Order: sequence, then structure tokens, then C-alpha cells
Amino acid sequence: MAELTVRWHRSIEEIPEAHWQALTEAAGLPFYSWRWLAGLERSGSVAPRQGWQPCHLSLWREEQVIAVAPLYLKGHSYGEFVFDQSFAQLAAQLGQRYYPKLLGMSPLSPVVGYRFFTATGEDPQQVTDLLMQCIDRFCAEHQIFSCNFLYADPQWQALAEASGCATWLNQQSLWSNQSYGCFDDYLASFNANQRRNIKRERKAVERAGITVTPLAGQDLPAEMLERMHHFYAQHCARWGPWGSKYLTEAFFDEAAEEHPKVRKIYEKNNYAINEGSHHIGTTIMGESLDESVVNTSLELHGSSNVKVIGTSVLPLAGSGHPTLTAMILTILELDKEIND
Repeated sequence: MAELTVRWHRSIEEIPEAHWQALTEAAGLPFYSWRWLAGLERSGSVAPRQGWQPCHLSLWREEQVIAVAPLYLKGHSYGEFVFDQSFAQLAAQLGQRYYPKLLGMSPLSPVVGYRFFTATGEDPQQVTDLLMQCIDRFCAEHQIFSCNFLYADPQWQALAEASGCATWLNQQSLWSNQSYGCFDDYLASFNANQRRNIKRERKAVERAGITVTPLAGQDLPAEMLERMHHFYAQHCARWGPWGSKYLTEAFFDEAAEEHPKVRKIYEKNNYAINEGSHHIGTTIMGESLDESVVNTSLELHGSSNVKVIGTSVLPLAGSGHPTLTAMILTILELDKEIND
């Protein structure tokens, strides 16, 4: 049997695209494709100065790659959407250095599916064990405190645990399709009053002239890409130190050229509306219909049976993150409904 060798890479471009794709393409995860990860690196979105040092691991049999592990050395915990700052604090209290840490995930993308991508015909457990040993030696040699694999594929997670990894349970809210064949099937899961409210809201969107137009990457005009980056930068800037704006304008340009997958662009009167989390100021709370959408009880003006609960009722964005505020509003309204 040909001897196996391992190699560490400071850039994904050190691994031939065809070799990488031969291992990852079958998984159907665009966020682990060679071009996606290369675009993040080339655009400067994922780079040492941003706290992300590519440190990919590959396993070779002669001149053929039989496994790859996307890995990064991190100098912080931003852009992961998993908050381990308490671990960093504990390490400091124990006199240990938490950073840099080795991280396995698709940068800036909280997408389930991380694994060691292995060639067909190879033993996944043996490959996992071998690469884990290499990672352990690398961390010991460079005095790296920990290696974390985030958003692991459930099947690969079992292999990692068998290889000695400890599991950290992290709570997230995910919507899943319960075999809905169409939107009416989805509506059927609600009660009559909820269905009526949802239909009313959808009609309001239609009356507002908002449409969803699917565009392939090569069909996106340059001005649309500029607008997309502007909205992204504007959204991140609202949160000050929490904004963590990683994606550069160059990444948006490259994404359109290299990833001809369908994107959804919201349009209204020929102007794109940003799609993202924590919409603020779109259904402002106030005393009258002239200046607001909902009253101080979060009810639509003139419709006491319809409430809007979320950050959209806030008139302005502060420097702090609004998630806690949205949670408190939700808890208070639920408490009212239960007690009433």
C-alpha cells in the first residue's frame, strides 16, 4: 500500500481545485466549495489581518488527495455565531492562553455540514483518527490551546467523538420543512386565526409592490452588487464593535462571477431592500398612524388583534445588539397573552 502523507496549507490555493472538488462536491455544500473558500481568501474577507489564518490539512496517497479538512487559526471568536468567550475567560483565570485556537468550519457561515471530506473507498473512521492525531501534534507543537469543529455533520460527529472529541451542545433555533408540499400545507399547521393573519400580512406585502425576483450570479448588474455591499456594510455599522464586517466589496464582485447559483433579490420600485437579521424601523412604534405602524402595545393601528413583536418596532438602532431587547418584548407579550 502506498505511503500516506499529510500537508498543512496556508491557503486553499495550495490544493488543486479539481482535487478539492472531487472530495467535497458530493456533499452538496456550496459553502465548502473550493471557489467559495478561495473567494473569501482572495478578497481579503478571510485573512490573518481579520483574525482568520487559513490552515487547511490534506491527506495524500502519492499524488492524490484522499482527504481534506478546512481549518483556520483564529485570534478571536467573531464570525462563528457560537459564543465561547466564557471558555476564554475561564482559560485566563487558570493562567492559560485561549487564543490562537484552531477552528473547523466554513468562515462566517453557520451552516451544518462540517466534516473531514474523504475520498470514496477510504475508511472514514481511520481517516478521521489519522487527521485528529495530526491536529493534536500540530496543536502541541505550536502551543495551541484547543481545536473546535463547529456545525458538524451529524454522521461525521459520531466519527469525531469516537476519535476522542468532546461534544459541546449549543442551542439554536432552526426551521425545518415538515414535508410541506406547498405553502397551503404549511398554513394548515396553524389555527384559523393565525392563518387569517398570515394571509392578511402577505396581501399587505403584495399591495406594497414588493416582489421577489430570482437572479443568477451572472445576471446581477454591477450597480446591484454595489448596493448589496452598501446594505451589508450599513447593517454591520449599526452595531459598532458587534458589527464584525468581514465581507469586502471584492468578495461580492467575485461571488457573482464564480457562483452562478440563484440568489433572491427583494425589489420595490426598482430599489433593492436589504435582506438580513434585525430589521429596525420598518414597523415603528408610536402614538398615531401618522408617525408609526404599531401603538405602544405593539398592535397595528386600527387592528387590535394583530401585533408586531420584534426589533422592527424600534425607531433607531443603538450601538448595542438588539437581540435581548427583542427577547424581552416577546416574553412580555407572551406573559400578557397568558394572563389575559
